[in-house]
Amino acid sequence: MMPACLSLFLLCTTAHAQATRPAAASSPSRPRLIVLIVVDQLRGDFPDRYAAHFGEGGFRRLMREGAHFVSAHFSHAATATGPGHACVACGCNPREHGVAANRDGDGECSEDPKHPLVGLDDPRRGASGGGPHRLQAPALGDVMKLATAGQARVVSLGLKRRGAIMLGGLRPDTAIWWHTSSGRFVTSTAYATQLSEYAAAMNAARAADRWFGRAWERLLPPEAYRACVPDDDPAEADAHHWGRAFPHPLTGGLKSPGEGYYAALLASPFANELLLELARAAVEYEKLGQDDVCDLLCIALSSNDVCGHLFGPDSHEVMDITLRTDRQLAELFSFLDARLGAGRYIAAVTGDHGVAPIAAHSRAHGLDAGCFSEDDAARALNVSLQQSLDVTGPRAPLVKLVELPWLFLEHETIRRAELSPQRVVDACVDELMKMKGVAWVVPAARLAGPLPADADERFHLAREAYHPRTAGDIYIGLRHYWQESENTAGHGTAHAYDRHVPILLYGPGVRAGRYATEADPIDIAVTLARLIGIQPAPTMVRARNSMATAVE
Repeated sequence: MMPACLSLFLLCTTAHAQATRPAAASSPSRPRLIVLIVVDQLRGDFPDRYAAHFGEGGFRRLMREGAHFVSAHFSHAATATGPGHACVACGCNPREHGVAANRDGDGECSEDPKHPLVGLDDPRRGASGGGPHRLQAPALGDVMKLATAGQARVVSLGLKRRGAIMLGGLRPDTAIWWHTSSGRFVTSTAYATQLSEYAAAMNAARAADRWFGRAWERLLPPEAYRACVPDDDPAEADAHHWGRAFPHPLTGGLKSPGEGYYAALLASPFANELLLELARAAVEYEKLGQDDVCDLLCIALSSNDVCGHLFGPDSHEVMDITLRTDRQLAELFSFLDARLGAGRYIAAVTGDHGVAPIAAHSRAHGLDAGCFSEDDAARALNVSLQQSLDVTGPRAPLVKLVELPWLFLEHETIRRAELSPQRVVDACVDELMKMKGVAWVVPAARLAGPLPADADERFHLAREAYHPRTAGDIYIGLRHYWQESENTAGHGTAHAYDRHVPILLYGPGVRAGRYATEADPIDIAVTLARLIGIQPAPTMVRARNSMATAVE
């Protein structure tokens, strides 16, 4: 059930949204637009690491003319895409915004079968719809609408559905994402019954198909990548008919554009380029930043994460996609300079989480590192629990899902077997602590309760990741340099490399400089609200205000 305070917030926003937006001339000193960009898996050290190879107009412009927080860490321990995007947008941790994992016991965090997709050429493709029903806190766009009698325009775009939906908040004007199976942009009936004209036009033009048959080549000469691991590193994945070394052909093994090609495109820098093309069209069509009412454009660049999972953070590919992201951002900022005027918009760029080194690389340097298989852990636990708790039958699993850092129990099975849930939890904890790579396990019931006086940092982080609706029954903490085994490189732990992201702010009211003080990405939303002079949501002001020094 939706909290009463959230229901009231939505009621107020909806009531105000009927107001007609005035056509007043814009004030020369106020920002017209906030552009909130989340680069998926952009670890905090990447801007400095690749700075020598950046151009002038992208990351380097933000680092030189804006505020660069080099020691920003999320203050929760569920470092995944859904929770991370929700943290940035809502200005609070999963404990309040309600998205504790990419996938919980009821499905993927942005999935909503009640709201089917809009924009597919063939509805029989069977894709699930989406919506923000798991969000339990207002996002920046929601408070902007509340502060402007519904006149602020809020547009959220992403390659991943969960990125676009979480950034957009509860009631954006639209949220649009890329449907990889079809290569089309889509929305859902949670937002509209028809796809926005600019997205429909790109679909009609088959904009995603123009890279078919081309190859992803390095942006710079090979010697520029000498600080990376070898290009054909055996620990990297061989996916999408690419091989492990440049160049990577963009066909997906197909003779014409199809699902395999679109999956390859998503892992390349060119899907980001496609999304930013959509973003520029949205600015034009939605008339974002055209009057005194400040609008919000959210952009979730997801290809960096898909690429990073395949090749790892020290690869030629991750360096190259980061350099190309730099050039793509420069093109966006140049467009905004021409369209709105330099200094007439605020740009905020961050990541949703970091990433661990590839486990094989860590082991090669003498570290205890490895991969933890979520599926294998669930199977092993079910076998062990059925034996120790005398539950028989192949259709009687007690563990429903392991989606790090959470374990979800099958409560209906436990009820039918007349078992004590606490007994099952205790047995799971005992078995988990025997598994290789597991450092720490805590029942969710402890995280739900009051903060213990002797709580250490990892307990704080796990507690901030917990939400009663979407967290699992047990929190699993892996050892340093251990990761889930589904991908070549992964994230999802409480460790610093998974929580470390950059924060870059640029625009009027931002005091330029390099800030080494500890910052928290949940402070981005409240900082942006204050930069445009609106009241943040109550859930936002509980943040640490760690970025106040960068606001004039």
